[in-house]
This record gives sequence, structure tokens and C-alpha cells, in this order.
Amino acid sequence: MEFDKTTLGKIFDQVKSKLPVECIGVVVLGSTGVGKSTLVNAFFPDAEAKTGYGEPVTQEAEWFPKQRDKDTKFRILDSKGLEEKAYYNTVQALLEAVDEANRSDDRNDHAHVAWLAIKESSGRVQESYKEIAKRFTEVGIPVIVVLTEAIADNQEFKNKVRELLPGVKDVIPVNSIPKETHGGGLIPAFGLPELFTVTSTVVPEKSANALLDSADPSIISIEEKRKMAMKRVKVASAAAAAAGATPIPIADAAILVPIQAGMIVSVSSAYGMAVDKESSMALMTAVAAPVAATFVGRALFASILKFIPGLGSLAGALIGGSVASSLTFAIGRVYVEFLHRLCEKNGNAPPQTSQVVDQFAEFYKAHGGAILEALKQLKK
Repeated sequence: MEFDKTTLGKIFDQVKSKLPVECIGVVVLGSTGVGKSTLVNAFFPDAEAKTGYGEPVTQEAEWFPKQRDKDTKFRILDSKGLEEKAYYNTVQALLEAVDEANRSDDRNDHAHVAWLAIKESSGRVQESYKEIAKRFTEVGIPVIVVLTEAIADNQEFKNKVRELLPGVKDVIPVNSIPKETHGGGLIPAFGLPELFTVTSTVVPEKSANALLDSADPSIISIEEKRKMAMKRVKVASAAAAAAGATPIPIADAAILVPIQAGMIVSVSSAYGMAVDKESSMALMTAVAAPVAATFVGRALFASILKFIPGLGSLAGALIGGSVASSLTFAIGRVYVEFLHRLCEKNGNAPPQTSQVVDQFAEFYKAHGGAILEALKQLKK
């Protein structure tokens, strides 16, 4: 099978049209000056560029971006500062904005989690915060307290916050960006990985997917990336099983290519790689085309003849749902392992498209045995 640029472009367009639309809505709460913007921009590197976040809030509550489109992975609901003496109207506006969003039939429009930012150095929990945490919890929005501009893991203050705000999901000290001390020392950034982990566990799975695709890759652990990537492989395997529910001739197995190309795109995204059209086409050239050739082109036929003597006429060979699923899972597993090793080699920085293009073929040769093992199912 030969994949020219036009064919790859068509496959990419098919993939983009079939990949699920997933978005996470985060409500950011806190008084003026507690470091909300620093927190959001450190967690979501594209917050300003892709949502307009950082523009002055002219209303009591405002979504960034104002309207979600199919490429929006995250939305931020921000507000004027929740000052002790004048917070009621702002809280009401926030709750009304959440209510309006959550009436949508599409869960991607919803608010899924609230981050309540409290400056760690303040050492106090305002009375207004107790009311805010209570009211958001009552409407089904999980609240995570973020102790901003933290110097260390202040267990005493954390316990105090938990005592005063018993309904919150967790209390996480965060220093969003490295900062110098008065004595010339440096307090490193910390806490964002923990905030990612907790947030991903309290939101729906689709929202957790969107969180993975939009958060700074450096704050997501390698193991967390592997776990999410393998979930995506399993989703693709289920789709392949459905496609092969009515057994298809091997010669027609190209119908599985968009499913596997989609898997490659989504797994790449799980490891923080760019998934625009140009880079995705390069990935499909490096991965999807040679892998597809394994079970669509001559390589498959050679493998079948090698592993299943006496198969007979190839025209009569069929791929059923279980084989399609097994093949897809094996391909995904090999690709996840490849990206995982690259990610480790890069010190948890996202693998580069050039690394995949240059190194996947050799890795596939050495580790593609799982795919050939899956082909043995054709004998059954």
C-alpha cells in the first residue's frame, strides 16, 4: 500500500472528523492578587493564545474563550476578585454562568471542576471562601483548593484548610513558577503535577482526556502519560473490533487504517506531541504506512504463509472483530512503548516528530513481534 501526500491528507481529515470532541471547563476562584493568572498560564501554556485568557475581566464572570468550537480543549471561567466585602454578586454571577453552561446537552460545554486559589502566605481562610466552596460543591462542581505562591508543603495550613472547607476534594500547595527569595535563593516550581493528577481524577474521563491534551506536558508524569495513552489504544481497539464485527477480506483491511491513524494521533497527543495536520501526516508516514503494510500489503501475506502453512487461497482469508482488535491493540502497544522510551530519553519532554520519523522503523523491526503474534489468530 502506498501513501502519498494526498492520501495521507484524506486520512488525516477522516481522523479529525471521527476523533471525539473533548473539552474541560475549569472555574478559577480567588481574590485579587492570589496568583490566579500565573497558575492558569503555567498549567495551560496556550491559555492566552488559544482562549484569550488574561484579558481584563469586564463582567462578574466570563468564559475564555467565550464560545467553544470543535478544536477547543479547555475553557476557563474567571471572575473579578472574590474580595471579602463584595463577593456575593460575583459568586452569584459565577454560579449562573456554571448553571447556564451545564444546561447544555453537550458535556463539553459544562464546567467540570473549580480551583479555589488561596495565597499560602496569607495563612487564613476568608469567611467568603467557606460559602463559595459550599455552594459550588452543592451544585456538583468538585472544588480543589490551590495554595498559591507556596514556599513549601505547609502541612499545618493544609490541615487547617481541610478543617474549614470539609467538602473540597484536596488541598494542594503550588508554586507555579520558580521565584527568587530575598536572600538570593531560588524556590523551584512545584505542585502542578499533583494538581494535574487530582484534577484528572475528579472530572469525567472525556474531560480528563482534554486535560491531558491541553496541560503543559512537563507537569504530567511519564507513567500518567502511559496510562492515558493505553486507554486510547483500548478505545481504538474497540473501534476496530466494531469495524470487523462483520468479517472483512484481508484485501479490504484498509478500512481499519483511519482507526489506527486516529490512534497514532491520539497516542502522540498523550505524550505531548503536536497533532496539527503537517506533523500528523509525518507521523502517519513514519508509523501508519509501514504498520498498515504489515497487514494490508505483501508483508501480511508473507507473515500468514510463514505462520499458517496451508492457509490456501488468500482471497478467502477474513479478518474478524477479534483479530482487528488484537492487531490494533498490538500496534498501539508497540507505539506507546516507543514513545515512552523516547519520552524517558528526553527527560519527560515530548518526543519530537523527527525522532519518530528517524527511529520508529528500526524500533518496529525489533519490537513488532506482538503484531505478528496477533496475526496468528487468523489461524483460529
